[in-house]
Amino acid sequence: MFISSRPLINKETLFNHIDQKQIFEQYGVEYTTKQFKSPLRNDNHPSCSFFYGSDGTLLLKDWTLNETINAIGFVANKYGMSNTDAMYKIYDDFKLELKDVSLIEQSEPIEISKSKKSKIAVVKQPYTQLDIEYFKSYHITSKQCNTFRVYSIRNLFLNGSMFHTYSSFDPMIGYYFGTNGSEERWKIYFYKRKKSTVRFICNTNRIAGWIQLPSTGNILVITKSLKDVMVFNRLGYHAISPQSESFQFYESIIDELKQRFKRIVVIYDNDEPGIIASKLISQQFNLESKFMESKDLSDQMKKTGYTATEEYVKHLLW
Repeated sequence: MFISSRPLINKETLFNHIDQKQIFEQYGVEYTTKQFKSPLRNDNHPSCSFFYGSDGTLLLKDWTLNETINAIGFVANKYGMSNTDAMYKIYDDFKLELKDVSLIEQSEPIEISKSKKSKIAVVKQPYTQLDIEYFKSYHITSKQCNTFRVYSIRNLFLNGSMFHTYSSFDPMIGYYFGTNGSEERWKIYFYKRKKSTVRFICNTNRIAGWIQLPSTGNILVITKSLKDVMVFNRLGYHAISPQSESFQFYESIIDELKQRFKRIVVIYDNDEPGIIASKLISQQFNLESKFMESKDLSDQMKKTGYTATEEYVKHLLW
């Protein structure tokens, strides 16, 4: 049992101070974009892979068991301990000194989880010039932002405590998904952060773009992010996205979409996790699957511009 004099820490604290890949590698799993054998069970065939979740967390997916864990969960499973004890083991093994980190002074660790969703509250503000330039780089207009309820966030509160304040160094936008009872559902995106840090905080599993769909249509694209949904909308296509590529669609959802749209095309990221996830969903539900030349549509738009991307997507889908 760990002594009480140690600082209170949480997932965000650890992942902001240690590269998540380093944690996996410290305990025996080297990061790779290829599939590999499970390090936690007897595995005769490579059935695991890494991918980044919707909140920017590096995840290890066991496709055979259909289980997903982050670096803390991996350490907990490997050593048969709780997630809290696993965090302190990582703290000790990496010899961290986090006493001056304000985040650990919260009365309770802030943990985003599927079993107990955190309460997210925000103070919105008008779009800053930084936000406007960010959207313009993907040819996203105010029309898409209004349609998909995307806001600039000045202050972010988690479980009643101040968590983050907007700055030019670390800005944030929020995707609003309505309410569940009295609680608001949000996905917060820190769009200037690197992939090795926490870039998303989310307390919903709702499908992005669902409520904006028409009753019927020709083509529906299932993609991997709301940003891509907005870019597809800018190009004149209907699209939805789960909160992560590992999201498991219910058969009833796909059946309904097949009744409403003549074609459904899966366009996930053109990388190892995206290709694996695309193969699974397309085979499970007999859907078309395609990939962009770039990693995703947003990257394609940013690199080649509106006209070239419009023509490219037209040929890709038709």
